[in-house]
Amino acid sequence: MGHNHSHDHGHHTNNKTALLWSFIIIFGFMIVEVIGGFLTNSLALLSDAGHMLSDAAALGFSLLAFKIGEKSASYSKTYGYKRFEIIAAFVNGITLIAISLYIYYEAYQRFLEPPNVSASMMIIALIGL
Repeated sequence: MGHNHSHDHGHHTNNKTALLWSFIIIFGFMIVEVIGGFLTNSLALLSDAGHMLSDAAALGFSLLAFKIGEKSASYSKTYGYKRFEIIAAFVNGITLIAISLYIYYEAYQRFLEPPNVSASMMIIALIGL
């Protein structure tokens, strides 16, 4: 008695499409927050843009990991290319640390010398919400 089954890989295409659209939306609004943060002198917008950069990078790396992970295992790469996902997570972690250090430095400077922040930053923040 044979065992017969199929492997439907259509969900991989759906996942890649969802990742791509998520990346586009998050990256696009990140640009809006960076511009708005500089124009309104808002550390809140800039720090959220940094967080969104981390999210966009994670999504971009995930897309790349999907693409690279599709390659088959070879003699020299017996596990295939799936280890790229680990590298992507590591780079994302390093990015978060760097962004956090920048936000800490900027916040410290603003405690010493508080800047004027435009109230219009709330419009951008509400759109982001």
